[in-house]
Amino acid sequence: MGNILTYFTELGGWSWLILGAALLLLEVLVPGIFMLWVGFAAIITGVIALAFPISMQIQLLIFAGAAVASVLIGRMLFKNDADPTDQPFLNKRGEQHVGKTYQVIEPIVGGRGKIAVGDSRWSVTAPDHAADIPAGATVRVTGLDGNKLTVEPVES
Repeated sequence: MGNILTYFTELGGWSWLILGAALLLLEVLVPGIFMLWVGFAAIITGVIALAFPISMQIQLLIFAGAAVASVLIGRMLFKNDADPTDQPFLNKRGEQHVGKTYQVIEPIVGGRGKIAVGDSRWSVTAPDHAADIPAGATVRVTGLDGNKLTVEPVES
């Protein structure tokens, strides 16, 4: 480990540029958009270290500040401002049923049963305090419990 630090110190600003290039290459190989910003910080530090004769401690402080600043700038540039979609529940199949009413096809006994949703069957749970619900009754979906819908009886 001591040899690496010696080489890093002897190369000065070039070591930061090499580190920055390695981090950018690593970003290409393993995408995730984090090494990119740290790589930019290393390159900035290298350019400053080549331009001005500064100690390794100052270089480390510059690198730390540049890394934090570049990550924050990157987050601002690429924040998730997804446009509203006309299908907000596309990949949330269960959530799209909340608030809708369906027919019970297998009686809900002991808090468990099945309802018909289109041409499919969904397992449902009912609150513990609810009475058994017979087949053919109408229920309203109130939420999700894992991969089961939570329902309550609809008063006629």
